[in-house]
Amino acid sequence: MSSFNNDGDEHKTTDHSFDDGYGASILLSVWISQMFGGMFLKKPSKEEALMQLRSHGLMFEAWVVAIRVSPYVLQYFQKEEITLDL
Repeated sequence: MSSFNNDGDEHKTTDHSFDDGYGASILLSVWISQMFGGMFLKKPSKEEALMQLRSHGLMFEAWVVAIRVSPYVLQYFQKEEITLDL
């Protein structure tokens, strides 16, 4: 559906308020940036990424050491002595 103004230029008119030709794309881009803004953030610098990788690697290493050492610590503090009878 279209109409003409006094200058003879054609304007798009519809029954839908969201489909006005130009404003809908602007509103859509604003809505997308508000809903999914976290996905389109600027990438961190290489130095920041390496520093975060290093700290995460140290945390992972600490968890691995804690898990590997815990059976020995628990066995050390166990009160009864374990013997192997053949």
